[in-house]
Amino acid sequence: PFPSILRGGVTMFSDIVAIIAMFGTFFVVYLNYKKDMAMFKLDIRMERLNKLYVPFYRIYCTKMLLTRKLTDLSIEEIKEIFDILNNNLHYLETITQDCYCNVYRVYATWIDSSSSSVESENQLNYSFSLLSNLILLDYRKLLRKCRLPEPLPQLTSRKPLQK
Repeated sequence: PFPSILRGGVTMFSDIVAIIAMFGTFFVVYLNYKKDMAMFKLDIRMERLNKLYVPFYRIYCTKMLLTRKLTDLSIEEIKEIFDILNNNLHYLETITQDCYCNVYRVYATWIDSSSSSVESENQLNYSFSLLSNLILLDYRKLLRKCRLPEPLPQLTSRKPLQK
């Protein structure tokens, strides 16, 4: 009788070990999945930063720090800004993309107009000011999510120009 009780206990013990091993394996796979997803999201965020937000911020700080008006820049400098935005439009947040479409429409109208009227110039400057504020807000949020240092608030938060 004694060996049969021992055999039953060994069987029960091996069943418990198998169940623990199964849960352990599941837990390790789940942790690896979470780590892979976190790394994937970080890679996407870093790509967004490197291709869109950092180049925009660099131009914004070097070319637009002294002026608040897009139309005070040269045509080449304006084109450089729009090239960065056009080539990386898919990295913008949805609301910012919508604002960009409006700015681009105003920009195209301003470029096409034979005489750059004060009204179209003011509309472009106002629209671009709103877009810049949205991009810089997104930039700060993205830096925070990546746990990177944020730029000085006075560089990234300006009141939009009056319409």
